[in-house]
Amino acid sequence: MKSVFTIADKYVYPSLRRLLVVRMRHKGARPAEIARLLGLSRSLVTRYLKGERGSYVDFSIYPDVVKTLDHIADSVINNRIGVRDVVASLSALTLYVLARKYVCKFHAEIDNIDPSTCNICPRIFGGIDPRHILFYS
Repeated sequence: MKSVFTIADKYVYPSLRRLLVVRMRHKGARPAEIARLLGLSRSLVTRYLKGERGSYVDFSIYPDVVKTLDHIADSVINNRIGVRDVVASLSALTLYVLARKYVCKFHAEIDNIDPSTCNICPRIFGGIDPRHILFYS
């Protein structure tokens, strides 16, 4: 069984960052601007937008995640936060989605787990308060 930290680093964080890039593009930011604001290469931004990277878990089906990413996107676009704040916020959001069991179905597809009996992530990360995801608020 893969560690929850491996799942978080390899699949969850990139999927959240991809959705952030998509939300920023939806708000009118150009790919070059997104790359500059997030400290990413233009080619990575393009791959995120094409769905070639970070398409492991579809977090767009969770309104709380989309709302949080929209808030982060607005803050980045309006130069209220920088790369470090984005990394901190995406890291906390990663722990939050793990605690909410939003990743369990995907984890079961790549690993031999039964989501109905696994309670590791909520036990470890269940204390994450969504109000603390946005460290700059």
